[in-house]
Amino acid sequence: MKKKLASILIFVLIVVCIPTTTSLASDAINYKMKWANTLSGGSQFNYYKVIKPLKDGFLTIANRDYDQLTKYNDNGNKTWEIKRAVEMIDCTGCSDGGAYLLFGKAERIKNKSISYSYIDKFSQSGKKLWEKRLASDFRYLMFAAQHDDSILIIGERGKNIYAMKYSKGGKYQWKELISSKTISEININILQDGSFIIEYD
Repeated sequence: MKKKLASILIFVLIVVCIPTTTSLASDAINYKMKWANTLSGGSQFNYYKVIKPLKDGFLTIANRDYDQLTKYNDNGNKTWEIKRAVEMIDCTGCSDGGAYLLFGKAERIKNKSISYSYIDKFSQSGKKLWEKRLASDFRYLMFAAQHDDSILIIGERGKNIYAMKYSKGGKYQWKELISSKTISEININILQDGSFIIEYD
């Protein structure tokens, strides 16, 4: 008999104790669970492939026969969801409470199937505001939003890895080669001053 498994997401509230002595006990950090909640869909989904924190909650991308983008509030309650028969690659929040979604889909052009990637911008309530189609000669891996809501995208073409920037309105700005070697892991860190660090291995 097969058992159905529900996906559980647990948020942890971290309480830091400021040490008054040099003992190890006083340096300890106490962790307290804030809440635990079964996410929408439960065992219907194969897996949750993206979880991104927001100022007022978090975003998830779940996979089934279709991909689903869902926004939850800070208490773990679902705010809105988007279901599409596309490959959702990554998502990130915006300063206005909305979200960006990076996804790919195949299109038939002159009897040929061509895969394109897109960025969609959603409002805080989940309404789509605009859509931008990206260049088709890249395999897009991930992206992040800077403090001004401009977008950094990591893309791969052959063995070359590029960083690309788009404005908060989806307008292309620049592209830089960051590696000509095969990499196994990559991450974007947005710093407090608005600059960024791209780490890869």
